[in-house]
Amino acid sequence: MLKCERFLNSPVGGFSFENCRRNAALESELQQMGYKPPKAKKTGTTITGIIFKDGVILGADTRATDDMVVADKNCIKIHHIAPNIYFLPQSKDVQEEAGKQLVREAITAGIFSDLGSGSNVDLCIITENKTEFLRAFDCPNKKGQREGVYRYKKGTTTVLKETVTPLAVELVEEVVQRMDTE
Repeated sequence: MLKCERFLNSPVGGFSFENCRRNAALESELQQMGYKPPKAKKTGTTITGIIFKDGVILGADTRATDDMVVADKNCIKIHHIAPNIYFLPQSKDVQEEAGKQLVREAITAGIFSDLGSGSNVDLCIITENKTEFLRAFDCPNKKGQREGVYRYKKGTTTVLKETVTPLAVELVEEVVQRMDTE
């Protein structure tokens, strides 16, 4: 029986670091038993949030990955869950515009430091009277336009050596899943 069972109780409310303590205890005990902890999976998601004078500002990038594959280049990561969102207060005297820029800069830093974490910044401003969702508030990593036509005729580049290896492939199972594109 693992000693870390005391960490499995659910928190009463608000943000809790119990899972962090539980994970550290699990990792320590599993290593003592000779097991390697599983490696974290990097998703590349960049999200942030602040509390300003009149409400809350949430921000997110727009690219979704699944391991090494870009699953969606322009997805919405700020989802409406409930009328109220609670988290630890900070920066209460920040004005809304300064808060938007602070969140924009945080998400932009993630976009450029995350090996392609999307190209747009989405914001969600929550105040007592309204919720405003700003899709593509900023687009700091716009795709460039090609200046010319880059098509070369076969033989333009010299091929020094070519090896073709035939592969014998047997399809064992094929699963087709319908994808929602809207």
